[in-house]
Amino acid sequence: MMQHFYVFAFDSTHSAIEAERLLAPCKAVVMPTPRVITVSCGMSLRVEDEYAEEGLRLMKGSGIGSWHYYEMSGSRRDLKSKLLDEA
Repeated sequence: MMQHFYVFAFDSTHSAIEAERLLAPCKAVVMPTPRVITVSCGMSLRVEDEYAEEGLRLMKGSGIGSWHYYEMSGSRRDLKSKLLDEA
């Protein structure tokens, strides 16, 4: 089954928890960072397509520490990531 979603990965769990509160209106879901993403504290937030733009807008204006924004696509066994933005 093909998947398509967006992931915010963080350098610290503190930033991830702070972002979880910020992205609540975007229905962000806490998840382990996908293995294809090597920069992370291990905790990420998943955002579905319909909330991707809003989530990125909120993160850019947040002042939350280091984060990386990825587009994820593919099957569960062959998931690919594309870095779209970072702060």
